[in-house]
Amino acid sequence: MDNSALLTDFYQLSMAYGYWQLGLDDQETVFHLFFRRMPKQGDYVVASGLQAVIDYLNQFRFTDDDIAYLKTIKNPTFSDEFLAYLKTLRFTGDIDAMPEGSIVFGNEPLLRIKASIILCQLLETPLINALNFSSAVATTATRMRTTAGNDVLFEFGLRRSQGPNGGLTASRAAYLGGFDATSNVLAGKYFDIPVVGTMAHSWVMSFDDELTAFEAYARLIPENLVLLVDTYNTMQGVDHAIAVGKKSGLLKGIRLDSGDLGALSIAAREKLNQAGLFETKIFVSGDITENRLIELKSMKAPIDGWGVGTHLSTSYDQPALDMVYKLGAIKKTNAWQYKLKISENHIKTSDPGILQVRRVFEKDKWKGDIIYHEDFGVPDCIDFKDLLIPIFRKGQLLNEQPSLHEKRQYCLEQVKQFNASKGDGYSVKREERLLELKRKLMR
Repeated sequence: MDNSALLTDFYQLSMAYGYWQLGLDDQETVFHLFFRRMPKQGDYVVASGLQAVIDYLNQFRFTDDDIAYLKTIKNPTFSDEFLAYLKTLRFTGDIDAMPEGSIVFGNEPLLRIKASIILCQLLETPLINALNFSSAVATTATRMRTTAGNDVLFEFGLRRSQGPNGGLTASRAAYLGGFDATSNVLAGKYFDIPVVGTMAHSWVMSFDDELTAFEAYARLIPENLVLLVDTYNTMQGVDHAIAVGKKSGLLKGIRLDSGDLGALSIAAREKLNQAGLFETKIFVSGDITENRLIELKSMKAPIDGWGVGTHLSTSYDQPALDMVYKLGAIKKTNAWQYKLKISENHIKTSDPGILQVRRVFEKDKWKGDIIYHEDFGVPDCIDFKDLLIPIFRKGQLLNEQPSLHEKRQYCLEQVKQFNASKGDGYSVKREERLLELKRKLMR
């Protein structure tokens, strides 16, 4: 993510200018970042993107170039004094957040920020931007991982992603959600994700015939011999791959990229087995959707690995989560005033206060979550964990984050635990004192 402080919506700067002119620049506030509605598919969301938030806040500042640009804006025209103030601005607040890989539900804060009202306002857009798309992709990835079982999953979506940054975000989020590798080489470098890739149809087409193309590839790149067999006639391509495999003894796998993947994989497996190539894997790609994966797994197609592109890396079925950022409390005369946004659309009425989420356990299973107001004390629970953990205090990062590999393992464990618990009925509720405060403020 671009770490410029200008990565915000203009109305945030306009409001910041207004607060500054009123002398409210140091007024302490608490905001919460959450999503209202669950995804169209699935019954949870995976929190992803916290590392991008941390990187952004650690480098948050208005550069000389940023200030020079803001001087050119005329509606409104920012005063020189305000621009000088912006130049000194750094993140000095507190952040509590759900760890990356956590399972979260509607209206639960993924992130709580306590800082001056100007900082909170300027950070609204970049924080939502960091978490929204990343969480959507990671969530889809975990559902695909659950369906695929122990099969290998490859993320192949860079070419169809929403720009370079979208591609990098998607590759990282897919790995967090349980994918094994990516075709995105830059993501491999940045995030230490395994990278994979063999050949495209153009390799085969550049030779006089398919068999010659396969033989050349086996000779030149023997350590990763996976042959794409559907450039012309798929079953003939399988025969050619078998001929090369028997000759070289190195055929790691074949890849099917089009057609009826269920029927073709069955026929290809029979041919491979008849040739004695029992260890040669079958990989598939080509417009793999979550529903297509479910369908092929349910028919027990002999597929060992899946290359998933567009439908994962663009978050095709759920391009954005219903993620928002709302003021919960503001400090005036050294006392907190609790705030909520009221709407005729009930789902848009926010929760007031300084919120925390408590996950309750019973006999090693997740029982449910309680959203509560920290100032009112804590719910009476025996076995529990509070999900928002301290990340920043007074602008200082408290601890180094776990590695992406560790976060991935944590994510997979969280999904496994939730899936094992949800059959008993999983509840998410607001604590009664929070509900009473909400009712009082609404009246």
